[in-house]
Amino acid sequence: MDLANPISIKIVRILRWIEWVLLFDCAVSNLIRADLDYLPYAYLRIGLSLAALAAFSLIRLPTDKSIRYKRAYIVAGFSLLILVDVFQVNHSALFELFIIKACLLLPRKDAISATVGATIINFS
Repeated sequence: MDLANPISIKIVRILRWIEWVLLFDCAVSNLIRADLDYLPYAYLRIGLSLAALAAFSLIRLPTDKSIRYKRAYIVAGFSLLILVDVFQVNHSALFELFIIKACLLLPRKDAISATVGATIINFS
């Protein structure tokens, strides 16, 4: 197990609050978008996307797990954000949150790879 850099419980709680605030912001900004009237099933797509992101945020941050589990957690989060992006749901602030999580959980090389990969995905 990689327990060399334990993360404070206070930081985990702050990240959880930030994540829920960003999810709320994402929901509000998507619901007040002007082009919802023209997209079929837009409310359903937004609702399902935000429900999936909220469900993922309920998973406890794996601070005391192995490095493989931490990598899987980060990959699952980025995969979910890519899936939400396919549904054309605005979620750009959540990418930054997942980059922060990657930097906190992963070793330096993995964190750099995750940051570069997320930046490429976010701007493509």
